Amino acid sequence: MKNYFNEYNSAQDSISLKKQTIIKNHISHYPVLEELLGFQYYLNRKFTEFFNSLQDPTDLKKFQAELFVYLLFFYNTQSLQTAFNALECDTIHQSAVNIRTVYESIPKMYYISLFPEEVGKITVHEYICDLSYEEALKELKGEDCMTCLDGQELKFETKNDFYNFKREYAPNAFRSKLYTKQHKILLQNLYSKFSNSTHPNITRNNTSVIYDSANTDLFFEFLKSLSYFNIESYLEGSLELLRKIGLDQEIVTFLNRISHEIKTIYEDVYFFPDKDNLKRKLKTSPTPSKK
Repeated sequence: MKNYFNEYNSAQDSISLKKQTIIKNHISHYPVLEELLGFQYYLNRKFTEFFNSLQDPTDLKKFQAELFVYLLFFYNTQSLQTAFNALECDTIHQSAVNIRTVYESIPKMYYISLFPEEVGKITVHEYICDLSYEEALKELKGEDCMTCLDGQELKFETKNDFYNFKREYAPNAFRSKLYTKQHKILLQNLYSKFSNSTHPNITRNNTSVIYDSANTDLFFEFLKSLSYFNIESYLEGSLELLRKIGLDQEIVTFLNRISHEIKTIYEDVYFFPDKDNLKRKLKTSPTPSKK
């Protein structure tokens, strides 16, 4: 019976050579990106230490929306690290798959910051968005949804009500509610390109066979920009909780310093809400300039 350990080892050697090439050709991105990732790990560790120090975790019940934002921040950190690892191996589509997740998540974090009273419905949406109408009606009566709604009433009299609810809290809806038309188009165009990497399209082969230094450089820029906004949206969406932990000013100081090192952020990964009616509700303000 054949074994294929040698084939596996050969593939790993090839990946190792690719990684050496990526590091050598794109080393200028590493100091800022590694510091951004390191700061995100630091913030996650500080939250864990704070949570473990609580005698009664239910004391955080009033921070429901802020805890939701923290969890998205935590998952985003994992996705950004995985995207970085994939980019180092020159598997750019696998990097894009994880970037797409963060790309969806950050507007959701900003939306929850602006409308924390809707976090229960947003959570319920996660439970039922992939269900049929009949299944959703049953799920709404379950313990998980009832807990999320905390006394709020959510009914779907018709299938149309249900489908409208699914659209109301879909990723595209968050972008529509937060950004001006022109800004949303920029975000949407890049999101569509990331989505192409997620689906089983054979056209991916056009950008997956030959190493492209310029394209890889661009992805490093995306990772830095997304890391910046993952931290900024966490600050915006969990400000009171971060004050309780004692991290709010440290985050502000870090973001102000790191923005000068990033210098410019591509407009199609600039996630700060720009609709006039929302600006007065925002608690924070980013400083990086746009390309």
